[in-house]
Amino acid sequence: MKEELLQVRNLCTYFYTDTGVVKAVNDVSFMVERGQTVGIVGESGCGKSVMAMSIMRLIQNPGKIAAGQVLFKGRDLAGLTDKQIRRINGDRISMIFQEPMTSLNPVFTVGNQIAEVLLLHRNMSKRQARERTVELITTVGIPRAQGVFDSYPHELSGGMRQRIMIAMALACEPELLIADEPTTALDVTIQAQILELLGEIKKQYHMSIILITHDLGVIAEMADYVIVMYAGKVVERGSVKDVFMNPSHPYTCGLLKSKPQLDMENERLYTIPGQVPGLIELPDACHFYDRCEIRSSNCKKGFPGESLIEGSHFAACIKAGRHKNE
Repeated sequence: MKEELLQVRNLCTYFYTDTGVVKAVNDVSFMVERGQTVGIVGESGCGKSVMAMSIMRLIQNPGKIAAGQVLFKGRDLAGLTDKQIRRINGDRISMIFQEPMTSLNPVFTVGNQIAEVLLLHRNMSKRQARERTVELITTVGIPRAQGVFDSYPHELSGGMRQRIMIAMALACEPELLIADEPTTALDVTIQAQILELLGEIKKQYHMSIILITHDLGVIAEMADYVIVMYAGKVVERGSVKDVFMNPSHPYTCGLLKSKPQLDMENERLYTIPGQVPGLIELPDACHFYDRCEIRSSNCKKGFPGESLIEGSHFAACIKAGRHKNE
């Protein structure tokens, strides 16, 4: 029987600025089962990273979780104190941040930064933490682990720094790993190695992964379930097979059409027309309306609810399948 690990219910994360309220994450709901990889995809600025930071309770002023719940094993993380959330972050839930060079402290060795997690959450001695850290560095495929322990971030390559971030995230064998653009700024060979490593680690630790990316190829390779976000909203969700084989929201269709194919004969790639709307004072209508090639006047009558396509496949489009409330 499948076990529910994380459930996000109607999450709203807003940034209160002098120019207005930025609705970065606006009424988002989804679920992650134990052992499942959920991919979150969308253009830059659609709310993917803000949602991840909301789950970890790392939103800073002027941002705020305005509404909704983040249930981890039935416990609402949004309602915990800072002290309570610190016991969970890095222990039961860990995150690989987007850019390891800015996430790692340049004045401490990478080994000490990994060991710090173990000292905080596992009450190990310094010797035990060092031994465990060397094991972790070896586990993520870095040779000469003893020497790397005493290296500083600037002494390592981008791929090695990313592996160090993975080792740090795995230190306490978390149940949920959030990977925010884990292959950004890496060349394609290193990207493939990092993705393969994440797949192996998932099996080894039987953990769940939330994989955030704008790369549909990564989603196709790694994810079991995919959530497509646009302007702070979920516009389509379903199994990877369902979404890729039967895309049912015009935005998802546009993303798939804009991906390069080996057998492409056209000289120019497809681009979705128009611009992403600003997230301040969004209209009470489909946010994709101005860019949609199949829009109609009915699309202006409010943001569409989810329509059931089939099974667990939904799309927020009035022209996609029958409405789930029917």
